[in-house]
Amino acid sequence: MMRVLLIASTLGLGLAAHAQRPDGPMPTPKEVVAAADTDKSGDVSLAEWTAAGRREQGFTFMDANADGKLTEAEITEGFKQMAARRAGR
Repeated sequence: MMRVLLIASTLGLGLAAHAQRPDGPMPTPKEVVAAADTDKSGDVSLAEWTAAGRREQGFTFMDANADGKLTEAEITEGFKQMAARRAGR
């Protein structure tokens, strides 16, 4: 496992790779934006989202206003909704 994390961080995947670990802690929405927002616009485009190793399906699910970008607030709400689904609520 350590070798996988070392390779991921060496390749610049850092948080994105860590976020995919089923046994690791969930990153905060602020961490997600910081890791994916490569143009430093304050939000995350679909291209940035997928470049960070995340699935388009998650982006579409969280893009509440369908404007093609995710804000920290949308990611926060999306994480809450995903947690509720996993808990069966």
